[in-house]
Amino acid sequence: MPPVPFFTFPDRSLHYDCPKCGQACCRGKGVLLDVAAELVQLAAHRPRAAFALQARAGTPLMKQAHDGCAMLMPDGLCSVEVEQGRARKPAVCRLFPFNKVFQLGEARVIDFAAAFCPLEDVADQRTGQAWSDLAAELEELSGRDILQTGYPLPEGAEQFGWLAFETRVRDAIERYLAAPDYADFAGYQEAMVVALARGQPLPEPGSDLALERAARLRSLLGRWRTLFSGEADARGSALAARLLALLTSQFRMTCLIRRGAMPYTTEIQRMPRRLLAASLFVEMLAQSRSRAPTLRSASDVLGEDAPLLDILALWDWPARLAAPLATEAYAPAVGALLRSLEASLGNGQRKLGDAMEEALAAEPLHLRGLVLSALARSDARLVVG
Repeated sequence: MPPVPFFTFPDRSLHYDCPKCGQACCRGKGVLLDVAAELVQLAAHRPRAAFALQARAGTPLMKQAHDGCAMLMPDGLCSVEVEQGRARKPAVCRLFPFNKVFQLGEARVIDFAAAFCPLEDVADQRTGQAWSDLAAELEELSGRDILQTGYPLPEGAEQFGWLAFETRVRDAIERYLAAPDYADFAGYQEAMVVALARGQPLPEPGSDLALERAARLRSLLGRWRTLFSGEADARGSALAARLLALLTSQFRMTCLIRRGAMPYTTEIQRMPRRLLAASLFVEMLAQSRSRAPTLRSASDVLGEDAPLLDILALWDWPARLAAPLATEAYAPAVGALLRSLEASLGNGQRKLGDAMEEALAAEPLHLRGLVLSALARSDARLVVG
């Protein structure tokens, strides 16, 4: 049977504009090529750029200079497409920025390159990339190397009906785009996990269980905000909720395929609070920068700040440090607060959040953020439970 397509974004919700972008086709990143179908024809199109192509099977890559792809024209369009037609473009370019395609169990996941492309949110206008057009492209490109990547499912994923579960999450994105914060969507995701654990039917958005979980998570978000932001920002919170909603399924798929992924039921317990934590950091970006955060900056938070998300996701769990912190490596003020936090955690009987509030609540806001960053990015290992 052919794989079931799973798009990580609502249909027609994301738009891109290559000439407007100005990024010169992700300069310096390189282009993956299919050795059999694309390598020679691309070299023939630009013979003097053939030296940039690695021709050995298994390493199909076209290098790119940092000032742009050799196939790029001054107007931002691709010379291959303009001169020879779209069908002659390499598969990775035809699909970009929706070229993160991989097999996961019975599904073919079609994801977008949020970290590279400044995709625009057009979910309300529905003028973005259509699923049907991508499906047609994938059918034409069947057999190309770029479509052969596959990942094993986490333990227990098939048993718990992972694809139906993740489809429900993805299909709920639109409902939560205009939410005042991310707690409502996180609450719905957590409510589904609770129902799954109890062997109950999965709830609908807006159900009593979803609203109850959302209220808990909104309270948790308030505690985080008090400790690390100092004040609420309604506009920033709503923007963060929208951006994180659009990135929700992408993040969830990334968690499932990452090396060392936990069993499926464990991963999906942690995902909603990680996303909720990311919404706080995006809200704080909105407060601290002159330009509003974008999908790309929100994606950076989910990737680069993942250790901080993991810390906040464990807020309600008893925790202790597996070994003493090397606090002498930090600025004196930060090291002193890390020692205070270490003492507050003690032997692991206290919840992580309670210990952090005890150690940090009376300190200046900037030191609280530095301590969180130091704890998350150190070699420290938290033992939970």
